[in-house]
Amino acid sequence: MIRPMRRSDVADAMELKESAGWNQTTADWELLLAVEPEGCWVYEADGRAVGATTAVAYEKELAWIGMVLVLPEYRRRGIARALLSHALDWCDRRGIECVKLDATEMGRPLYLQAGFVDEEPIERWGGTARTSEGELAERLGAADETAAQDRAAFGAERGRILQRLVAARPAEAWTASNGYALTRPGSRARFFGPCVADDAAAAGRLARAALAHCSGEAVFWDLLPANQGAVELARDLGFEPLRRLMRMARPAARKYGRPERVFAACGFEYG
Repeated sequence: MIRPMRRSDVADAMELKESAGWNQTTADWELLLAVEPEGCWVYEADGRAVGATTAVAYEKELAWIGMVLVLPEYRRRGIARALLSHALDWCDRRGIECVKLDATEMGRPLYLQAGFVDEEPIERWGGTARTSEGELAERLGAADETAAQDRAAFGAERGRILQRLVAARPAEAWTASNGYALTRPGSRARFFGPCVADDAAAAGRLARAALAHCSGEAVFWDLLPANQGAVELARDLGFEPLRRLMRMARPAARKYGRPERVFAACGFEYG
């Protein structure tokens, strides 16, 4: 059966993401529960959570579905389809104009059947953080300092997410002229993103400051390959593509925001 996720389900949720080889941590699940407690669900069977999904509403403009996971031994029983349908019904009841997600190759056929359409690829790049010379960014004091810029670039209001990310790890939040960037821990590699900037020069200062702070660590960086500036910056800093997902929308959506200003995404579960 599908029921709301509880804090006591986080251990099972971590087992789910481990079975898929994903990078989220306990703190990521707890953040989703904190910002959208009614948008997190599990599929319970045999006394435990064997599937999960989440949806984060960015006001009524946009909702983002993520964490669609099912334990391998419970797959091909319609659990992922049921969870997705449950999440979409929740979005419809709230009057959300558009729903998006980043689809793996395994999940994409299900999303196509549910009415999603391909929008653009999104890639995960990986590399090792290293120190850099030259002008770097400064520490970001609070998320509200960049709220308007983030909304313009992303296309929807996601201040609830950013405020908690910055408050949780203020030493990993950076600002430069016309931009900001965050990093956070992952279970397999540190995550760089989101990074929003008016131009590649500002994004470069942000990325170099963030990566210098975690020098020597493995880092994941999710970017839109259509943003050639992001691709060139990631490559210049020693990163290379690891995997490609497809950003999808339901219904076919107008373009949100200014994607040319998004140099790193917030994560597959946040957009």
